[in-house]
Amino acid sequence: LPISVGSVSYVVIGSKTQPGKSILMVSYDCKMNGGAWITASNFICVEYTGYARAQAEEWFSRRQATAPRSAEEAQTRCWGLPTPREITLKKNGRYWNVLKEHF
Repeated sequence: LPISVGSVSYVVIGSKTQPGKSILMVSYDCKMNGGAWITASNFICVEYTGYARAQAEEWFSRRQATAPRSAEEAQTRCWGLPTPREITLKKNGRYWNVLKEHF
């Protein structure tokens, strides 16, 4: 079931697997049906290649935007982009994975 998104934040973090590269971490603060608040994160790897870069391009495309080449530029661009009003999540261990965004 989709969950309401309260707020979204964008933080640039260093890559743990590819030294010298950065990632845009998108965090969604959501209110669960029982009233509890949780945070689910998406990692947008605009500085990567291959599948990770394709995923980043798709994330930006859903917002009618083109993915930049740096995480810092991605962070700057995000403030003007549409944010989902709801997201569908799946529990993965102690973390929540974002399966779908609803605009």
